[in-house]
Amino acid sequence: MIAAALLERHHRTTAAEVRRPAGPMDEQRFRAFHRRTCGPLWAYLSRACGDRSLADDLTQESYLRFLGSSFEPESDLHARRYLFRIASNLLRDRLRRRRHEGPPPEGAVEPRTPALEPGERIDLDRALRGFKERDRQVLWLCHVEGVPHHEIAEMLGLAPASVRVIAFRARKKLARILRAEPPATGSKP
Repeated sequence: MIAAALLERHHRTTAAEVRRPAGPMDEQRFRAFHRRTCGPLWAYLSRACGDRSLADDLTQESYLRFLGSSFEPESDLHARRYLFRIASNLLRDRLRRRRHEGPPPEGAVEPRTPALEPGERIDLDRALRGFKERDRQVLWLCHVEGVPHHEIAEMLGLAPASVRVIAFRARKKLARILRAEPPATGSKP
């Protein structure tokens, strides 16, 4: 239900991406790769951390680390998954540092979601606020990006069985929230 709606708005992996030999990326291939992956990567990071500014920073840092690595992907899909793994690791590191630094300074403004048109969709940002970072990551990677459980496990440093359990529980929780929440009306919270 919600996964189908999310998938409509995001990049789908084509068969050509899975089969295309990758090898070292030249500038032209990187630009094409960036065009295909930047939006979905930013959306994933934004949903996972709930902070658009942090998502901007992490997206940029992910591409810098991707380019700076000696990684030679087997396909564009392999490169895309490697990029998401870099982003997941950066996000986890950044959130750990934030927890150790303490609460944000007084007067800090929480990021806001732009207003939606009446009846456009349920405010997913608001629905996901009560989720743990890991649960948001698993939901996004599993249902929007279509990453298999064993690859999510590798990306997030979890056991594949744990990913299945986390995804199941997070889906149930999201379904409960969405059944209880009326569609967004375009008014700001």
